[in-house]
Amino acid sequence: MRKLFYSLLVLSVCSVFSYSEIFYLKSGKVIDGKILSETDDSVTVALAGTGIKRKIMLYEIEEVTKTPRATPSVSQARSAAAVTPEDARTQFTSGLKQENAEGDIYVKDNASGVLVFNVQETVVEKPKASAKPADEDGEFDAALFLLGGSSDNSAAQKPEASRSESQASSIASDEQPKKEIESGQSEDYSYDASMFLVDDQPVPLSKSDKKDAEESAAAEKITSDKPESETFLAIALDLKGSHVFSGEVNNSGIDKTEKADYGISLSAEQYGYVSRFAAIGLGIGFQFKRCLEESPGRFGFLPLYGAFKMRFISEEDYHFYAVAHLGYNFLLANSAYLDNKSDAGGGLYYAGGLGASYNRYVFQVLYSVNNGSVKYSSPYAVARVDKDVKYSKVGFYVGYLL
Repeated sequence: MRKLFYSLLVLSVCSVFSYSEIFYLKSGKVIDGKILSETDDSVTVALAGTGIKRKIMLYEIEEVTKTPRATPSVSQARSAAAVTPEDARTQFTSGLKQENAEGDIYVKDNASGVLVFNVQETVVEKPKASAKPADEDGEFDAALFLLGGSSDNSAAQKPEASRSESQASSIASDEQPKKEIESGQSEDYSYDASMFLVDDQPVPLSKSDKKDAEESAAAEKITSDKPESETFLAIALDLKGSHVFSGEVNNSGIDKTEKADYGISLSAEQYGYVSRFAAIGLGIGFQFKRCLEESPGRFGFLPLYGAFKMRFISEEDYHFYAVAHLGYNFLLANSAYLDNKSDAGGGLYYAGGLGASYNRYVFQVLYSVNNGSVKYSSPYAVARVDKDVKYSKVGFYVGYLL
């Protein structure tokens, strides 16, 4: 559609003006020349007097005529510029002024996209028209636009002249009476256009504020590095441990210590970190039954415990820590260990050790003590025989963190 419009414009220009034409551009320039050639979106003209070729885009052209436009006289310009305060209106009284749902009044500048909230309407006299060469480019002056000047670039002056006239308009506006828009404000609102037309600049922080910001960022980093939870699954090789039978039979003491064979243990622990370095959790273990060197039977323990872990070296990929267990365990034994007529009981469990983790792989050394009891009736004794069991060992764990 646009291409068709430009084509028709070129044809109309070429058909009506065959020799010398006057081109009025939207920027305010006036060009006198003769059309040499045309395309769908531009024309090429030879400037009058010099013969220099110039290419003009069709969207730049406002009007093409054979004769110059009529120039208003000085008296007409002065009478048009001299308006009464009732007729003088700022940009804020135009159709751009709107009221939102909350009752705030705002003005939107469609050219720059600026929204001005709760502004005051100032009645100022429009600046008088001044002579400007026809071939100078107009420049948009935001301050002049917001104070009531024209937004048309074709009527704007040079940057120096725009600034001087905007300052004069600002002084004149201070001398004119002001009226408030119904916005709920009782005090005068001083509008600064640079607040909206200049990008926000970072506010420099004082030394104390900068220090507080750094401390806050460091605390945030430590908090963000804290793991929320951790599940530890491991298998252990238990070295030969010490197994102690102690108790009384017919008022005579029994205290027998034997070596227990190697064994295999499993454990599962769930931790929650209270800080970057400390964690508390719960765990469960299981010892496969192992033998004694001199006594018959096989035995093991099943501990349930609370756990505490403290990291003393903590890096991104690896950590070193100390761990402690405290809980209750159950004695697991076969009939040969219990002499077929005995009952097994549980007791206190505690352990402590050191560990290291790399990524999600864990290596741990743990010393543990399991306590239990055996109660049975001996066929050779009149009284009931009770024995306490204490089993201590060292285990090497290999685990994985989920």
